[in-house]
Amino acid sequence: MPTASIAKGRGYLNHNDRTIKQVNSRSWKPELSNQNIVYVNEPIQNVYHELFDSALDKYNAKIKQSKNPQRVIKDYYEHISRSKQEKPFYEFIVAFGNINDKNTEIYPVLQQCLDEYNRDFQSRNPNFYVFQQITHRDEVGIDHTHMDIVPVCSGNTRGLETKNSFSGALKQMGFTGKNAFLDWRRSEEKVMAEILERHGLEFERGDGRQEHLNVRQYQEYKHYEEQTIQELKNLENLKQISTNVHQNIDQLNASKQTLLNEINSLEVQKNRLQKETNYNAMLAENQNLKEQIKTLNNLESENKKLKLDLKKEKQRSENFKIIGKLYQCMYLYLMDHTIS
Repeated sequence: MPTASIAKGRGYLNHNDRTIKQVNSRSWKPELSNQNIVYVNEPIQNVYHELFDSALDKYNAKIKQSKNPQRVIKDYYEHISRSKQEKPFYEFIVAFGNINDKNTEIYPVLQQCLDEYNRDFQSRNPNFYVFQQITHRDEVGIDHTHMDIVPVCSGNTRGLETKNSFSGALKQMGFTGKNAFLDWRRSEEKVMAEILERHGLEFERGDGRQEHLNVRQYQEYKHYEEQTIQELKNLENLKQISTNVHQNIDQLNASKQTLLNEINSLEVQKNRLQKETNYNAMLAENQNLKEQIKTLNNLESENKKLKLDLKKEKQRSENFKIIGKLYQCMYLYLMDHTIS
């Protein structure tokens, strides 16, 4: 499935025209330049005179009669070249296929498709005046056409009646709004798809970059392509490493959760054991208290007995004192009576 693309370029008229002696022609093979196709190649200044001189004369005549005769435009091409709103010309680069299609069996078919597209472009786009249209077949990349146009908008009430206006040209061809150019390009891509279909090929949109490469650019492209492939491989390796790391993290998280569960279980056991240990300590303490109470009770009993014994001893002592006094009295009595 070949690609097809139409892209806006900056536009280098001298580069496009191989008949002009170039200071540096390394970007193409001069021995193949005779295979290039020149559809149109007009000097842009001549084109401006042809397109705008009549409208310019009317504008200047009107301005000379106004209050601002200094606004007369001497050279419309120079005027537009200095404009910040419009460009003197616009370039489209058109290609069917890309560099990888150049040495395949469909290459001649793609050349024919490009030629058909080029020959009908001007009739499809009457407000894009094509003044340079050259297909390059002398570069490394696929054949491509540099199509340089001057946008023409007529019927204007401000400025020149017929003037350079890219948006105005699109509008008069039926493309309006902020996406006017994109809509126009889609319309052209539809034409390209129809051309490919007539030749038994399918359309695939290209980016308009790879199709137009010179030798240096092609070498750089291949270099960066190889780098990109290597970077993609490195990215895949990093993705695999990342996947493995995530799997390891998941396993570690699972192990961590298992360990946390075990720790929680051990904590429960620890708490239970602590409760059991505390209970046993309480039992031992209770038993100790009972023993102490028993000892106190025994001591109390012994104390009571001792008190009782002490009381008895005191009583006996009192009794002995009384008996002693009685004996003393009897002794004195006897002594008194005996002496008498």
